Amino acid sequence: MQSPTLLCSQIDSFISLVYPEKIQLRMEHPCVDGGARAYIENTQSPLPSYMTPEVSSDRIYRRNPTYTEQEKERLKKALLTGGMTASLCWYRAGLEEATTEDDAQISPEATQVKQRLLFVAFTDDILALPVIGNSTHAQYAKGPVTRKEIGRDHWGAESHAEELNAILLEWIQGLVS
Repeated sequence: MQSPTLLCSQIDSFISLVYPEKIQLRMEHPCVDGGARAYIENTQSPLPSYMTPEVSSDRIYRRNPTYTEQEKERLKKALLTGGMTASLCWYRAGLEEATTEDDAQISPEATQVKQRLLFVAFTDDILALPVIGNSTHAQYAKGPVTRKEIGRDHWGAESHAEELNAILLEWIQGLVS
């Protein structure tokens, strides 16, 4: 079975793998040859806690307030509308270096970010390693870079939105003062 067909037929398992409760699941499955396919074909787990609603008394969302079983169904519908083939092309382009020729046509000046930049590194992320962001910013960021860290994994923006929002608010306030 081809990957897009498998993902469509086992969409619940795919969502469970993409949005794991613990990021270590990624080390055990997608980072192992054939592991993602085996997981998607044979496993299904509930939504992670950070995709379930929880609102504090002061109406600050501690977790993403929109991800309920109904939202999961909307996510599934969005992923399945039109199939998964086109969506997978984004990953395929990077893995197969399909954009290398086009990328070479971009002028060095056009690749430089001269505006202020906030980089929030999720230090427990095993997919988007903070060191990759550091390297990219060293190469392309020509304006001031503010770097903050949150000791969370790949989905830290969802699971720790309050902490991220506080960092973002502090940074924005620093821009106007």
